[in-house]
Amino acid sequence: MAGDATLTFRPRTSALILVRLAIGLLTLAAAGYRMTTVALQGRDRGVLVVMVWAIAIALSGVVLGALAERYPRLRPHAWTLLAAALVAAGIAELAIGESDPEGLVIVVACWGAFAAASWIGLDATTDLLIWYGQDLAHGPAVTFGASGVEYQAAHRQTPTFKVPWPEVREVALIPGPTGRPALCVLVDVQVPLESAGDRPKVLTKQRHRIRVFSTPIAVYPHRSRGPRLDTLDAALRRWTGGRLALVEG
Repeated sequence: MAGDATLTFRPRTSALILVRLAIGLLTLAAAGYRMTTVALQGRDRGVLVVMVWAIAIALSGVVLGALAERYPRLRPHAWTLLAAALVAAGIAELAIGESDPEGLVIVVACWGAFAAASWIGLDATTDLLIWYGQDLAHGPAVTFGASGVEYQAAHRQTPTFKVPWPEVREVALIPGPTGRPALCVLVDVQVPLESAGDRPKVLTKQRHRIRVFSTPIAVYPHRSRGPRLDTLDAALRRWTGGRLALVEG
């Protein structure tokens, strides 16, 4: 298939996860250092340091518990909380100055940044463990083009299996075991197990996809780099003369 006429879904790299982890850890260190220096300026230095750290850790625990269990939809807003806390800290450092001799505004801003960074760092750590534990770097890759579909059981690691459009029955988004939808290509031909190469883990994953989705040609869009789904839908209609479109299963 010509590269300029194809749409490919391939595994994401760990680069963005590592960036998120670095941001979380650096913010934790910066917030912890700044609120500690502010506390050390008070009279009862030791007591104040213990207090600000205890409140920071307790607040972080509340935020982590709320985002992980009660309000999972608020998870992306940890970045908003972090941005707001950093802006507040900047204003406190540059604009408020002597009008806040106790540094209360700075400490409160540090608490917010500490809580947000705790979630961002924990979330990135979890994603990184999943990425390495499930070997997502060697996940499947699917390429759509004018002549049909190309499938690799492990991106750049296994042979390419090609399926022309007349043998493709359906392209659909099918919920997986966790509820996240997978982009699946249902075909009228049998995909040989040899497409997994000599990699036992890849073969196991391929059999799992067959059991769950009735096809090995399946990728999770949230774990893949690829085009927008509406772009794929329009391309499917164009390439197949309207016979196929992206279906939500």
